[in-house]
Amino acid sequence: MLTAPAVPPERKPLIILCVIAALLLMYATLWPFNPFPHNDVSWLPDVNGIRFGGTVTLEAGDTYVLNGTRHRWSNPGDVHAVIAVTFVGANHERVD
Repeated sequence: MLTAPAVPPERKPLIILCVIAALLLMYATLWPFNPFPHNDVSWLPDVNGIRFGGTVTLEAGDTYVLNGTRHRWSNPGDVHAVIAVTFVGANHERVD
């Protein structure tokens, strides 16, 4: 049976301090992260279209470009909808 080597007692406080520092660093950098951001997308009740956060509305035949964003689509109504999506790679001046 293999056993882990014993840690000298004088190093245990250093190990505990490093673990606490690593946990605090992860908490400080990941705290505001939300994997499920609020999405203000809704279907328009009177025409074929969708509204993005009350500022962008798509009606049938419209085009909307999302450039490097996180987004979700949902259909809260009981009428089926079809959305055509295309992903295109591009070179940007600000991105290597």
